[in-house]
Amino acid sequence: MVTPPNNQSKSSLMSDLENHFTLLGIDDEFEKDEHPTLSLAKLKSVPTVSTKYQFMVISEDSIAFTTVNNILSYLNRKAAKKIEEIDINKCLGYSCKIKHLFMDPVFGYHILISLTSSSNANSMSASVAPPCDLFYLNTSTPNYKLKQMNKIRGHDVTAVGWNRLNFTSQSSGPILFGTSKGLIFEVEIMSEPDKFFQSNVETYCRQVFDIGKTNTTTVITGIEFYRFSNASDRYFIIVTTISRLYQFVGKTNLDEKPFLVSVFNNYLHIPEGFLEMPNDNDWSQLQICFLKKTNDSGKIVTYPKSVAWHIKEVGVTFAEIKSEWEEGTSNVLIHNRHLDHTPSESIAISFILTEFHVLLLNVDKITALSVLNKEIVFTQAGNEGYGKNISLSRDTDGNIFLLSDKAIHEGKFIHEDKSIWKVYLDMGDFSLAKKNCEPNSKKFSLIMEKEAEHLFNRKMFMESASTYAQIEGLSFEVTALKFLEIGQIEALKLYLLKTLEKLTSLESAHITLITLWLLEIFEKQLADERHNSEVLRGQSQLQESFETFLSLPNVQTCIRNNKETAYNIMSSHGDSHNLIKLAASFNDYEIIVRHYLEEDQVLSAINLLKEDSVVFKHKNLIYTFLPEFMSLAPKDTVLILKKLGHKIEPLSVLPYLIFPSDVLTDNEAIEVINYLEYCIHSLHCLEEPIHTYLITLYAKYKPDKILQYLATQGQDPSMVNYEIRYALKLCREIGLTEACVQLSAMLGLWENAVDLALSISKDLAKQTVQMASQSPTNNVELCKKLWLKIAKHVVNEHNDIKEAMKFLQQCDLIKIEDVLPFFNDFVTIDHFKDAICSSLQEYNQNIEMLREEMDDASKSASMIRSDIQAFKHRYTVIQASDLCCSCNIQLLLRPFYIFPCSHYFHTDCLIRELKPYLNESDVTRINHLQSQLYVNSPAISHSDGVSNTPSTKEQIKQELDQLIASECFFCGSITIDHIDRPFIEDDEFERIRLEWE
Repeated sequence: MVTPPNNQSKSSLMSDLENHFTLLGIDDEFEKDEHPTLSLAKLKSVPTVSTKYQFMVISEDSIAFTTVNNILSYLNRKAAKKIEEIDINKCLGYSCKIKHLFMDPVFGYHILISLTSSSNANSMSASVAPPCDLFYLNTSTPNYKLKQMNKIRGHDVTAVGWNRLNFTSQSSGPILFGTSKGLIFEVEIMSEPDKFFQSNVETYCRQVFDIGKTNTTTVITGIEFYRFSNASDRYFIIVTTISRLYQFVGKTNLDEKPFLVSVFNNYLHIPEGFLEMPNDNDWSQLQICFLKKTNDSGKIVTYPKSVAWHIKEVGVTFAEIKSEWEEGTSNVLIHNRHLDHTPSESIAISFILTEFHVLLLNVDKITALSVLNKEIVFTQAGNEGYGKNISLSRDTDGNIFLLSDKAIHEGKFIHEDKSIWKVYLDMGDFSLAKKNCEPNSKKFSLIMEKEAEHLFNRKMFMESASTYAQIEGLSFEVTALKFLEIGQIEALKLYLLKTLEKLTSLESAHITLITLWLLEIFEKQLADERHNSEVLRGQSQLQESFETFLSLPNVQTCIRNNKETAYNIMSSHGDSHNLIKLAASFNDYEIIVRHYLEEDQVLSAINLLKEDSVVFKHKNLIYTFLPEFMSLAPKDTVLILKKLGHKIEPLSVLPYLIFPSDVLTDNEAIEVINYLEYCIHSLHCLEEPIHTYLITLYAKYKPDKILQYLATQGQDPSMVNYEIRYALKLCREIGLTEACVQLSAMLGLWENAVDLALSISKDLAKQTVQMASQSPTNNVELCKKLWLKIAKHVVNEHNDIKEAMKFLQQCDLIKIEDVLPFFNDFVTIDHFKDAICSSLQEYNQNIEMLREEMDDASKSASMIRSDIQAFKHRYTVIQASDLCCSCNIQLLLRPFYIFPCSHYFHTDCLIRELKPYLNESDVTRINHLQSQLYVNSPAISHSDGVSNTPSTKEQIKQELDQLIASECFFCGSITIDHIDRPFIEDDEFERIRLEWE
């Protein structure tokens, strides 16, 4: 048995709450909320009666009420039909008294009336209840007719539990009757309008439980049953008597009748659970608040939310209904609470239960009592003009009906839930307070703030921080300092993270502040973690959180705009791991390289730059850091450069490999030479700066390689890839004479080249002269001069006559007479006899060859003169039928030209054909000559007044012949030169195209 709450237990909830939550004042702004009120208006469809009303019952569609003179009225509110009235006394044929009135609460198809005859009522003593009869009325039939229920006869039905799920307009479905003796019957009513006589309206009527057992005065005052929403065969039943509230839970069999008997059978051998309240009166009332909701399939369903049990002068017991079945469920009433009456409400005669309130009806007023905080919400006085209040009813749509002596009022509970959020807030139930408040409103923010403060005071800092972050319009600085002052860094971090998630891109300043603050917090924590953990196995949870933070879009944008600050923060905490990862995510490889260099990790920096992603997108980094890499690790740097190959441009690399001579070390120079040789031999670089710089390095560090290099480049100045003059200058400075010979020769400084070659050997000098003879200029005089230099050197330096004579045999350009001046005066002629004879013989041969050439030229001239004389007498026979090759008209009709190729043209036709191919000056000249030749007067007058003589006319004709008849138009070069000319000129193309269309 559940005992009622005493005064101590009633106050325990608030006292416990006050220990953890101190309610702060509510802003005056929220006091202006609409206060819950009951808005009632007289039901105009019900006419005013001369007598008084007695009972009223309602459903979702209908309303039924009786008067003290036993007139039963029925009104279908939604069908808007006229009121149907039944005179019960007249219908039954005797005078009676209405004791109870019941109607199904859904559609109002079924009405039950408990009657006792007036004679019986008057003859019985006050201590003995008169016998009652129960009558049934089906409102769906055309003619309303009362039918007595025989199977329940003799029982005073004081309560009816209607079936809200399984019923029709003709069948009530299984329902429960409660009697004045504590008996519970299951009955099914079936109306058969087609039968004129129907012996029994009950399909069956069977007692299923005796709640009074041995106590025969146990009156059942209320009964309700309903199916669990998640189990089709599980039901709960609530029954109230004068002083007890019972609940029954069990499984049913829908195929059996009565089907609820199995629920009650569970309690035949175990005591039923009940709540007992002391009651010195003979009245109590049960109310269940039914609400509507949309289920998963989109259908609107009705479900029981809460129950209230009212006892006069004791109060109201309220509980929520657990409408979903769970295995082992035996109690469906949860969160029980008792609402005490004040003396003025103790005489309430009726009440209804809404979602959040109990409305208590007194004869002259209505009092609204909150079921949450047990406080009176309002008291509304009645209208004395309509008499005393009788009863109060509510349907599942929330419509409220007030029955008084003279009127029926209908209305709504206005703004019932407007201030519920405040009630829940006062109670410390923040979840329900938010549920009953509009999101993103000031009220919602207030609730969140109170909840956050409550959590903060209870030292639930993480939950408090999360809640604070959801509040709109709250001071960010004040909230952050709350956690900072007490050293709750984790809570502060959570608050900052949650706040950051809400910010939009327009709030860049706020984002920057929070992001950098969080970055500092994370770095401090990571530094502490590294310090406290010598070896971290895997990735820590803090590191994962940090990486998640860095991946947030707002954070990435902020750090991208404040990279230097972010890098400085990470660097200050020694977080190289995350610094490198962050810089890599932004492709900020310069920071990574600098970090590696600062940490003396040169190889790591070098290896980073060889990655494809860096090479293709960040080549400038390679060039920027090359000098530093070369100074720190020249060999490794060159190896990387070689691996990169064509991925980088050697010419772009070159400026970063050029160092002052006093800075460049031997090792660095050797590696630079190594790379330049790779570029030339493997990458086939032809750029002059690369080759020139290589020669520069060769000259200082590897001079022995210069000749080898020059040999590979060849002797053709147009084909070498280095600056020849610069190379010559370097070779002179370091004394590479042989190289100077080659370079001077390439520059065309042959005399200088030979002089230098002679300082080495006469063979080199001879090779140099041979090169000069093979040069494109092939200047014989120069070659002769060079040979003479060698000859003079041989004579002067060695005074070797035999060698000099051999030298004359090797060179055809110089003779004995050229070298004789080089010998001294005391040399005998015997040494030169053969050379002199050979020279004279050669002269004779040359003279004979010249004579023969002159004879050949004379013969050729005679033959040409003969051909010219013969050509003057050449002729062609013109037939009368010969045609012009241009106009195909007889040739002899007009002046004409004949060509050796047998093409004939009229003069005017030839000129016409030629004009498009001649320049403007020639065309003008032809026109002028024609005008001089073809005038009508015998003597052609010139502008200067001088007449044309026959000789002048012949000159004009000869000039015209030169212009138009120098070659055949068809066979000459003019046609060949214009072979690519279109057949249709550009200016005629459009006209011809239109003609063809």
